[in-house]
This record gives sequence, C-alpha cells and structure tokens, in this order.
Amino acid sequence: MTSRRQFRRPILVAAALAIFVAFAASPARADRCDDTAKQLAEAIDGIKVNFKAANIIYLTHPAAQEFSLGCKGDKYAVELYAKTDRKIKPEFFNLVGSAAAVIFTLPKDDAVTGTSRCLKRMGLLRGDKYAVELYAKTDRKVKPAFFDLVGSAAAVIFTLPKDDAMTGTSRCLKRLGILRGDKISMRYKRLDMECTRTKKETAIVVRRGLDQ
Repeated sequence: MTSRRQFRRPILVAAALAIFVAFAASPARADRCDDTAKQLAEAIDGIKVNFKAANIIYLTHPAAQEFSLGCKGDKYAVELYAKTDRKIKPEFFNLVGSAAAVIFTLPKDDAVTGTSRCLKRMGLLRGDKYAVELYAKTDRKVKPAFFDLVGSAAAVIFTLPKDDAMTGTSRCLKRLGILRGDKISMRYKRLDMECTRTKKETAIVVRRGLDQ
C-alpha cells in the first residue's frame, strides 16, 4: 500500500483531522470511493480531484493544505483527511463539515458540530483571545486519574513543570463546591483556568492568552 506520507510535505505547525467509518470489505469499495470524490467536487465549490494513489484520492481546496479521501480495506471503508495551519480559519471548519456531511450522509449542522468539537477538545484551536486551549471533561465526582491526566497534559502543552501544572489544575477543580459554587475562574502561572460542574459532569478549560 502506498504511504500517505510520500505525497505530503512536512509541516511543523498544523491542525489535522481524520474521520473514518468502519464497514465490512467490499470489492466495489474503490468504485464507490471514486464516486464519492466526484460528489464532493460537485457539491462543494473549490474542491478539485487531483490524483489517486493506491486507495487514497488526493483532493485540493483553498482552505486546506492537505485534503484527501481514503478507502481502506483492513479496518474501515472511508476516511476523510484534512490539514491546515494551526490558526484555523472558519473556511476550514466549513470545508470539513460540508465534506463530512456529503461522505457520511449526515446533516451539515451535525457534521460541523462534531468535527469542530473534535478540534477544540484537542487544544488545537487558536481563538481570538487565546493561543492554546486545553479542555477536559469527566464525571461529577473527579477521580485521581483525571487530576493526573489534566496536570500532565497541561505541563506538556504549556511547558510547565508537572508539579506546577498539577497544583494549578487541581486547585481549580477542588474549589468547586457548596462554598464557591459550580463555576471557578482563576489565573495561575500566567494561565487562565475555568472549572465548571453540573449534576453529572465536571469540566476544566486551561488557556494561554495571545499576549503570553
């Protein structure tokens, strides 16, 4: 099988999204993949079918640095792959959502919601007021493993000593309660932290501002 990397130049800072659906193997899959690529080109302005290598059809669109449709036989039938700069523009969200709606026969609103949520929860979305965001959610009763996960991730993303990252994120989560309420906003080590709690879930957002 031809490697995808043979046709992609390395990009140091980028946001990527891959979506796939699993099905049983089918001899007509390649033909369906070609048909789907044509449907994408007809349905979405700016999409062009570039070339095909093995089971991957390479596409182009002004909103994406890399864009492809894959039909793989071992684990899944269809894959949508899109890549752009770290600072994601609205056109990229619209492109990915529109393409996913066509490929996986979903309402466009659902497809845009799902793909955007995926990118945001990975901390890859660069917003108007912050450079990097880490988001994590768990059950209302926070377990030790969640504290460790959030602290470790924050240490890597924001290049902090793990002890400092653990202290800040744990302090935010532990302040949730009867005395302080179900929403805590605080600043620690030049990071903005916000913790929220509902009847079923607890969530934390850690952000670094654009000026930091």
